[in-house]
Amino acid sequence: MNAPSLSPSARWALGAVLLLALAVRLIGIGWGLPPIYHVDESWFAGLAVKHFQGNWDPNFFHVPSLYSYMVAGVWNLYYFGGKALGTFDSRKDFLEAYERDATTFIVLGRLITVLFSMGTVLFMFLVGRAMFSPRTGLLAALLLTLSLEHVKISHDMVPDVTMVFFLLPSFFFIWKVYVRGRTADYLLAGAFAGLAFTTKYGGIFLFLPLVLAHAFRLAERRKPVWRFILDARLVGAGLVFLAVFIMGTPYAVLNFQRFKADFLWQSQHLTSAGHFGTSAATPAWLFYLRHGFRENIGLLAQFLCLGGVVLGLARFRKKDILLLSMPLVMFVMIGSWKSYATRYLLPLAPFFILLAAVFLDFLLEKAKAVSPARLPGPPTLKNGLVFALAASFFVPNIVRVARFNILLTEPDTRAVAESWVNRNISPRTRIAIESDCPSLSRRRYIVLLQHSLSDVDLDWLAFRRVRYAMVNDIMYRRFTDHPDEFPREAGFYRSLDEKAVLVKTIVPRWDETLIDLHNPTIKIYRLSAARDYAFPGNFEAYFQDISLQPSVRGGWLLETTIRTGTPAGGDEIVRNPYLRLTGKDGREIMKWTLHEGEFGRGGQERLTASTRVEPEAGPYSLYLGYEYEFQPRPWEFDPEGPLRKEQLLAEGLEVALLKRDGFRCLFHYAQLSGERGDEYSQQVILTKKRGGWDLFAKAYGPKIRWADVYMLNPYVRLTDAEGEELARLALFEGRVGAYEAQKQGPVRRRLHLPRLPEGYRIEAGYEQFFDSRQPETAGGPMRADITARIPAPPPD
Repeated sequence: MNAPSLSPSARWALGAVLLLALAVRLIGIGWGLPPIYHVDESWFAGLAVKHFQGNWDPNFFHVPSLYSYMVAGVWNLYYFGGKALGTFDSRKDFLEAYERDATTFIVLGRLITVLFSMGTVLFMFLVGRAMFSPRTGLLAALLLTLSLEHVKISHDMVPDVTMVFFLLPSFFFIWKVYVRGRTADYLLAGAFAGLAFTTKYGGIFLFLPLVLAHAFRLAERRKPVWRFILDARLVGAGLVFLAVFIMGTPYAVLNFQRFKADFLWQSQHLTSAGHFGTSAATPAWLFYLRHGFRENIGLLAQFLCLGGVVLGLARFRKKDILLLSMPLVMFVMIGSWKSYATRYLLPLAPFFILLAAVFLDFLLEKAKAVSPARLPGPPTLKNGLVFALAASFFVPNIVRVARFNILLTEPDTRAVAESWVNRNISPRTRIAIESDCPSLSRRRYIVLLQHSLSDVDLDWLAFRRVRYAMVNDIMYRRFTDHPDEFPREAGFYRSLDEKAVLVKTIVPRWDETLIDLHNPTIKIYRLSAARDYAFPGNFEAYFQDISLQPSVRGGWLLETTIRTGTPAGGDEIVRNPYLRLTGKDGREIMKWTLHEGEFGRGGQERLTASTRVEPEAGPYSLYLGYEYEFQPRPWEFDPEGPLRKEQLLAEGLEVALLKRDGFRCLFHYAQLSGERGDEYSQQVILTKKRGGWDLFAKAYGPKIRWADVYMLNPYVRLTDAEGEELARLALFEGRVGAYEAQKQGPVRRRLHLPRLPEGYRIEAGYEQFFDSRQPETAGGPMRADITARIPAPPPD
């Protein structure tokens, strides 16, 4: 059962496949550098630096140590070579060179990955040839060569590809256990499985085909049962596996408690906790069926894999059982995990690829066996049709790998974004970024980094006077693709679109369906400098009366009155106040501009307007808003997003209710502040309902959400013209703020009023305010008459 010998043409074909594999893995090998954009590369580089300095205890075991030891070993060779040539005088010089520009160091680490990637392609051929035929081995090697996931990760200084390499020699010797049963085969199978396990906790499931190979061989030779159970060779394979693991990760024993804690954490993270932002709506097994096989095997080639599984189960030879055992069992296991990613299918990919190659070889044999008389045309055409059949399965892979490599030869989108920022944003500007964004200069800009900006909110950014926010689709798509599962996080990214200005979007030439760690889409937003960044925060006070009533001429009569207080100042000039009406599907029915040009800049402003709205199918949503422009302009170009601020005033306005009752709403807004540092905004919205008025009040602002302050018992109080109290609404009973408080702002409450008389007045206040940075100013109560700032018209 020796492997068939190779013909000269097969040797040439294998050489061509290996050259192609090398080319597609070397093109773009320096992508992104000198910044290290890949977060895992940065982590392994940090471990390698630690080892290079002489500390071999990683004190981190989410991943074993062998790979970071390899990187440190290659760096040591580079150091000794550089020292001999006079490039480095000391290890300090070496590390200083790394800090200045990590390009050479990271490329050396990536070349380790390329080396093992090439070895994987070679062993893919060797296993295919040994178990089936040279053609099967060549087809499998070519499929792995053009596996997009394998090509992608082969460009990174991470241990995944190295781990996958060790799986194939182990399986090769497992096959040898079955065909010849030498003790060395058992030990080498265990050793390579141990290397996989000490690289990235892979390889342990190879004991399933090893036990099967052992059992099949003994059964064919009619050996006694006790030989199956107590065979020293099988035990030896397990002991070698354990010894190799400890040799590659010695501190799993020397620092056992940390190893145990990290290993258990990693196991729980994968099986039950899930990645940060992992959607539970799609089970892992379904994700792999939809995306994993396509990324690891190919758009069309994945169906060959299915054919190979079916063919293997139908034939059910011992070699088929050996090949199917590990990938099917592992697929069931990882398909039940809470965490999922296309790279998690990478350890299974070579086995599924071999199954695909077996089925493709089967199809080619069947096509070859078809009688020539049944095929039209000359023999060359018939051979061409067979070749086209085989080639068609590779074309999508070729296209996707070529596009990926082209992208890697171009500047990474993060480098493009950093260059754009340096050209268009002034030094010392405060910029908030999240993981996988460009590494902006801390000397040039004031950079605030969060793992995800959705960990905070716009109030947090406003409180820290951030002027720009930068996000990327590696992070935001985790949440925006699943808003029902992550409403808070998705809501933050939506709030950027609604309440900030999208200035610039940097996208790769070709974007991926799935999240990709290379060339993410980058979005840069400009945040308002106003104390209250939302509508109508450009004014210290604002009132709007809106009425929507059936018109005697048909349709609806929309009337409004606006009265503004003093402008709040800043670099935003309000223009074109408007009302916007949308239908049930969000389609805009009408945008009615109430005033063309600047509005309210010179001081208090008043306007009244009305228009007729044609009837449309409801329900309706009604928005208040205005446009604005910057003065002076911060850029010489127009931003990509609209310069507008708006607020949803009402939604679900049903046609039947509008015909019966109409719609009337009184919107009040004021910015409140005093000597105690008590800065916050107050909204009071009165909406006409059948049998009275609905009162909604909200107190909000960055300070009462994030500052070390609290205000006690904020409230809203309504009185008539003579001062008689109509209602008192406690927005919260207790302390509101971020300092020894029961609740962070905002706070909001609703109340129904049976009547609202002419000349009503609204008072907002609190009982006490405390600022930990100026405790001497603490005190209260505070009362502010909101309606005194902008007298409202009669409610009826």
